[in-house]
Amino acid sequence: MLAQKQDAWDLRVVRGRLHRVEEIYALPEGRHAELIDGHWYEMAAPSRVHQYLVSMLTTELNLYIREKGGDCEVYPAPFAVFLKDDGYNYLEPDVVVVCDKEKLKKDGVHGGPELVIEIVSPSSVARDYVVKSVQYQK
Repeated sequence: MLAQKQDAWDLRVVRGRLHRVEEIYALPEGRHAELIDGHWYEMAAPSRVHQYLVSMLTTELNLYIREKGGDCEVYPAPFAVFLKDDGYNYLEPDVVVVCDKEKLKKDGVHGGPELVIEIVSPSSVARDYVVKSVQYQK
């Protein structure tokens, strides 16, 4: 645990070391971040258009799955994706589809979901197209 909780989320203070998933759960209300191989990526609040797209995609995917008699589940963010169960990786894609119920746990999905949707915002272009894309492909 970090020495001073007040300074813990000032990213200038905590850069330069690997971070763990426990730190995500200790974030103050309203703060969101992702971890990729222990590297911290703070997330800005989504825009209205971003949230509208998440809502529409989630609705359409749920309707499609129900219409086809599927058994998959659709989750909008915030929903934890643990691609690696190593304590150093925690992602929150915008929309996730999980068909393998064995991967679903109380805290999110452990392992790769069947579908991940990222709505790319100007502030997240490099992270979404490069850093996170590589993680999802692995």
